[in-house]
Amino acid sequence: MYEPLSHLPALLLSQTSESYINQHISSLTVSSPTYSVAEAEPRGTSAKGFQDHMHDLTRRNNGTKRTTVPYFASLVEEGIWTGAGGVLTSARDLATWVSIMLNEGKHAYTDKQVIPSHVVEHAATGVTITEGKASYPELCPKVYIAGRWRYSYRGREIVEYGGNNLGYKTQVTRFPNDNLAIVSLSNDANGGWLMESAKWRIIDDVSFKGQDPIDWNGRYEEVWANYTRNAQVLMLRPSPPKPPSSPIELLAQRTYDHPIYVPSNPILSPFHSPSPPQTTNPANALNAQPYSTLYPFVEFSEKRI
Repeated sequence: MYEPLSHLPALLLSQTSESYINQHISSLTVSSPTYSVAEAEPRGTSAKGFQDHMHDLTRRNNGTKRTTVPYFASLVEEGIWTGAGGVLTSARDLATWVSIMLNEGKHAYTDKQVIPSHVVEHAATGVTITEGKASYPELCPKVYIAGRWRYSYRGREIVEYGGNNLGYKTQVTRFPNDNLAIVSLSNDANGGWLMESAKWRIIDDVSFKGQDPIDWNGRYEEVWANYTRNAQVLMLRPSPPKPPSSPIELLAQRTYDHPIYVPSNPILSPFHSPSPPQTTNPANALNAQPYSTLYPFVEFSEKRI
């Protein structure tokens, strides 16, 4: 939903979003962050993202690590990520950036006010409750605004924002009242669990000396084990299957309307699923295919009024 923001500078200022951000922010850092893949890759310092090839938890297949080459975004369209805050940058630059956030918008080395302090505060003041109940005793409910979460850990307030693209993950965590920030980066699509475990251990070692560290690694291992186990529990297709109460073809004769969206008309397209594999044990949920050999596929087209 943030991608449309990348078009505002062009619409309002006749200037690309990349140019606007470089004009106002690039001077704050040291190694020239960029939104251009064509500019970043020739430097020879770009980390390659990794994903798990043929990863399929339903079949207990963890896959094998493969690099995301070429970079997943188009060489002419990657600028759209400016709206969501995405940038090709380095740990060094992010350290400079997060120090500015801790310093209420002032550059840590020059003491120049580069971002108004009220903007820093406004962008970190939650307006939406995303977690109404704490997921662990050391945490609290979370509030959200503009890509940032605000909550507390062991009684200390956190402002946190992260993101991910294919093969990359980022988490920037700062304690606004403790002059502490941690930048976590990974070029593994499944590196989030390791990043979070390391982040919490650093926080415990730095901010809670003399207290027992929380076993976040053990907690996340339990979460992952449950997630994997649940992924392998598939619902078998009933035999014989019960048809819908109304023919699916009727959808193409109707209009979906909702105050938030423009009216939409479904379009039926033929869809052929792969034939179910042969198995000597029909009750084996891991090998069962919950699809028939032919189903119409429903697409939605917007109808603007």
